[in-house]
Amino acid sequence: MPKLRLLNLLTALSLLLCVVVCAVWTRSYFAMDQVRYRRGTFVYSMTIAGGQVDLSARDEAPFRVWPADWRWNAWSGRGAVNQRLYWRQSVASPGNPFTQQPVRRTRFGFWSGAQSDPAVSTLSWLSASPGSFVTGFVYAPVWPVAIACALLPAARATAWVVRHRRVRRGLCPRCRYDLTGNVSGVCPECGRPAS
Repeated sequence: MPKLRLLNLLTALSLLLCVVVCAVWTRSYFAMDQVRYRRGTFVYSMTIAGGQVDLSARDEAPFRVWPADWRWNAWSGRGAVNQRLYWRQSVASPGNPFTQQPVRRTRFGFWSGAQSDPAVSTLSWLSASPGSFVTGFVYAPVWPVAIACALLPAARATAWVVRHRRVRRGLCPRCRYDLTGNVSGVCPECGRPAS
């Protein structure tokens, strides 16, 4: 019984997470959200805009060490979203002189790579040449996260529908043995209660 409760809890949390991801995914076409975390000289950020999420790590050692903190920024309007989409295309473009090759574009819209900015002084991270400022990045669409969150609730709903169809037809919910005329209340094939 505790396993069933845990499975029910995980299903409910997965369904809630799926709803939140779908809401953020829809919002990303009308607004841009960014969460940033600073630790030491590194800034880790997640930006959601235009149905895609950008994950990046940036070393700001040439500037100064910042205290660890979280920050959330939001920009509304299609202009901000279109600007971010244009920036993504320019960073991933092979013609961008600051993009370190290769920018790996995989199936389903996933990109990864590193971008350097030679205008900033000393840094050698992610195999950058000295005297550059580097951001490592990964771009991914949001829809795979929504699908992954929906898998467990969908599987549980399918199992529930199948089980109740079998009971309605007079079959054992577990092994599909025909229980027509069975008065014992227990399946003679698998031993499960017939109700």
